[in-house]
Amino acid sequence: MPTSVSASGSDGAVTVAWSLPNSDGGSAITGYTATLNPGGFTCTTDAAGRSCTVGNLTNGTSYSVSVTATNSLGTGIPSTEIQVVPATIPSAPSAPSAVAGDGSATVTWAAPSNGGSVITSYVVTATPSGATCTTTELSCLFTGLQNLYAYTFTVAASNAMGTGAVSPASSAVTPSATWLTNPEFVSAVPGNKIVVLTWSVGVLSSGSPTGYVVKTSDGVEVCRTTAVTCTVGGLANGSVPTFSVEALGATAVAASQATPKVVVGGLVQKVKTMKVTSRVLLTKVASTMSKGKTSWTRSSGSCAVSGKYLVAASRQGSCVFRVSVAKKAPFSAQKLTVRLQVS
Repeated sequence: MPTSVSASGSDGAVTVAWSLPNSDGGSAITGYTATLNPGGFTCTTDAAGRSCTVGNLTNGTSYSVSVTATNSLGTGIPSTEIQVVPATIPSAPSAPSAVAGDGSATVTWAAPSNGGSVITSYVVTATPSGATCTTTELSCLFTGLQNLYAYTFTVAASNAMGTGAVSPASSAVTPSATWLTNPEFVSAVPGNKIVVLTWSVGVLSSGSPTGYVVKTSDGVEVCRTTAVTCTVGGLANGSVPTFSVEALGATAVAASQATPKVVVGGLVQKVKTMKVTSRVLLTKVASTMSKGKTSWTRSSGSCAVSGKYLVAASRQGSCVFRVSVAKKAPFSAQKLTVRLQVS
């Protein structure tokens, strides 16, 4: 019976090795036979042989291996059976999927054929950074990526036989910060052929806005600034333009907009506080470029309209007036609630 029998699997094949039997039974050994079951696969050698290879096996199938020696008297007792599994490296996974985050990307993929041997790890590679992630799972999180740069990812699987081919690359994804708070218009104050726009600061998940772009409703850029206010000129009095504000970030794709409506040259309150018993011209309190007839109606408080003036109350408090301007081309009719604080 041959001794020290061993077997190693490869792609669809098993190589069996052995040492001399402890005894030749009194007659010189003439050859050896290795047998694999199931299937009864065999390979033979002459007396000098110490190994042989059996092919056409099924990867991933466990085979029992034994070796016998033959002399002129016949075939001896088989060696003690051992188990072996032929296998090869894993197949290349299909192209992975990637989802970008803030300075990060999550990559997922489907398990490929394991080649007959359990997959022990995956290595995912990011391009162009060359960063890698090794895991036994079917997903991997990359951090520390540069926002606003496009990345693709490939994955390769490994088993006991080695590392398989690299997958096709994923579709490119671009990490970016997210807007936690979008910029929104807080006021749109009309003037003579102008509108003064003011908006809130946009807040990013990382970094800060680098600026803002204001556009008309048809996409024409009218202002680019690092401030949160912009005066848009060259407008026609009586027109009703709409605008959007877009925040820009060094770590994020430009995003977010809001759209106010305002009548250029229309009614706007200019005075909001008055001293007790003071007098202010009505046209100073609320003005418009319209030539339509203007009327003031008190809603609350003790302030009063006297001719061309608004007279503050004799004591502290608040006053509310409703101002109406009749239609007069190019302006339509206008209304405005004026709130004053008397101190």
